[in-house]
Amino acid sequence: MDTEQTGAERFFVQTRMTEEIYQYGSKGFRKYSFQNGGWKIWAFFLVSIPLSGAGMLFARGAAGRIYSFIFGVLVLVFLPLFFVWATRKMKIGQAYRKIVDEMEGNIDQSYVFYEDCVKMKRWYIEETMKYSFLVFMLELPDMFMLFTRSNTIYYFRKDEITGGTAREFREFIEEKAGLKTEYAAVKG
Repeated sequence: MDTEQTGAERFFVQTRMTEEIYQYGSKGFRKYSFQNGGWKIWAFFLVSIPLSGAGMLFARGAAGRIYSFIFGVLVLVFLPLFFVWATRKMKIGQAYRKIVDEMEGNIDQSYVFYEDCVKMKRWYIEETMKYSFLVFMLELPDMFMLFTRSNTIYYFRKDEITGGTAREFREFIEEKAGLKTEYAAVKG
């Protein structure tokens, strides 16, 4: 992942990780996941559970037992998924506090985007990375999120970018990393 920087500096980002930004990014990623298929799972459960429950009540004999079995299976699958979703939503604040504790209060981060690589300076390490290491870019109304091959997420607000506009930055990353930006509409 480490590489030598040889090109000119294009963009600079100085950011401070706050709970508000962390929650906004988490909300944006959940929204993107929901847009791309997550809603189908919940819609399936919201339609099939009442229908199989109604079938169980009104059907007699073998059909009633089949509806009863389907209803039971759906409930056994839906309830744990719902519990996981609700628990995850409650733990976002706890996760942020854990990250801040690990950062020992130093929540300032900077990113310098060069023609051939990006340098990231965080509380515990300074890294230089080629753009080919980026695998996904998510754009929210106020933020960019960059995902790497090592499952690390870098995110920052659009107004923290210096050296050009948010649109120029997006086009630059798309060109250098060979990515197509994905979008998620999230209220701030």
